[in-house]
Amino acid sequence: MHRVPLKEYKMPRILAVDFTKQEVMKISEAGFNIKRAYSGLHDNNEYCIPTDIQDIEIVLLKYEKGTFEHHGQRKKHENSIPDDFDFHLVIKETLDKRGWVIIFIAEDSNPTGLQYLSIRNLGLIKTSEGYVDASKQKSPHPPIVFPKFKGDLIHFRDDDLGILLKRFYNSGKWILLQKTESVVIGNTGYPQGCIISDDAASPSVLAIEVVREFVDIVSKGSDSSGAIIPPLRFASYGGLIILPDFGEKNIDVGLAIIQEYLSKMNPRLFSEQMHEWLKSFRPESVKQLYKKWEGIEASMKKEIEAIDKKIELEEEKYLWLDMLLISGDDDFKDAVGIAMRFLGFKVKDIDKSLAPKERKHEDFNITDPYDNSFFIVEAKATKRGASEGFITKTQNHQGSYSRRYNCSIPDAILIVNHSSDLNPSQRSGRFYADADVLARLKDQNIKAVDSISLHSLCQKVFAGKMDKEKARDFVKNISGAISGEI
Repeated sequence: MHRVPLKEYKMPRILAVDFTKQEVMKISEAGFNIKRAYSGLHDNNEYCIPTDIQDIEIVLLKYEKGTFEHHGQRKKHENSIPDDFDFHLVIKETLDKRGWVIIFIAEDSNPTGLQYLSIRNLGLIKTSEGYVDASKQKSPHPPIVFPKFKGDLIHFRDDDLGILLKRFYNSGKWILLQKTESVVIGNTGYPQGCIISDDAASPSVLAIEVVREFVDIVSKGSDSSGAIIPPLRFASYGGLIILPDFGEKNIDVGLAIIQEYLSKMNPRLFSEQMHEWLKSFRPESVKQLYKKWEGIEASMKKEIEAIDKKIELEEEKYLWLDMLLISGDDDFKDAVGIAMRFLGFKVKDIDKSLAPKERKHEDFNITDPYDNSFFIVEAKATKRGASEGFITKTQNHQGSYSRRYNCSIPDAILIVNHSSDLNPSQRSGRFYADADVLARLKDQNIKAVDSISLHSLCQKVFAGKMDKEKARDFVKNISGAISGEI
């Protein structure tokens, strides 16, 4: 599955495995975001991956004898983000994201160690007939090895990567890898080609590029000037480049490949051109398009700023909607009062009419102006599930109102913001659902509404899906309890 990072970076993020601090600094000074990881082979038997594995687009790895052997006995360094020795997952995640992995292989290393990275069939087996690649030999078989190249001639691939590596030829510790078309990553073989091959009778190679995924787009026809448009490669793929050890030049080879090859082959990893000065040499038609783009951007920026300001004002104006879902105590009570007024009820805040030290009563009296139907309203909030104690308090307020005004017991609406730390979609099972509780609510003429339902009702009115009169009728006709979005 192809994955991309959610955040865009101007330069790809690089992980350098088992390189020295001085080598890593060299790439950092070239303007790249690079971090140093180590397998534990040279660092006190401690491994360290100082970043989340999804935050890597390019991996540079020095592989030598012992790099991955006995990795289960190594300790985690305190700066390592993953808790486990997960270098194989680093490789997989990078390739899944269409990133690149560049591996430098030391002469005395063991090919089987690379199986830890899920890279198989890379070495050669010596038989009486010569060397054959590992994929051709059935078990049991002799150990797989990287024989040292002893030929006189090598052949470089005639492309950017081949030409680039030719510059570093004299530093290479050349070894024989394998025949082409047999490397397997994970459980799958991918298209590959030899960057550098030898002149031996058996077609063993010295450097390989394994392409993970690619798309070719060929432009046909000509542009407005009549010039023929050449075929274009739409570089949206990643890959694995397997190279010999270049000694002290490994870091220079890696940097050159990133700057001169990967920036062309997969420009999606680079939000800016590698050569900033090229912007001054754009075709005139491109310059005109950039001017047009800049004008549109300036205009849109002003419009976006105006919309941002309006959003800020609207969010402040309707903050009470948020308070219905997250607040408690007086903040929640105030939000309920605003919501009831928004739906068109006449609302009297009882607390504001109390004399000093007078015993508190219900929170609100509300009246529907259309038919003069009357309710007392109690607003309660809790981080736990809705309590039956809220029903008891509402009953007490009903009785108190009846005694104060020498009238029959009024209908009541109990509005509860419960389980307020949970996502509203996870709260429904914590509201009044027990059959005995629901019967009690009906017997006492109490309508229990959770704050999610009140919020949803207001949103429907905002959206024009329900008028205020129907919204009030909905509240008045509730029997028992209502929970969740309406």
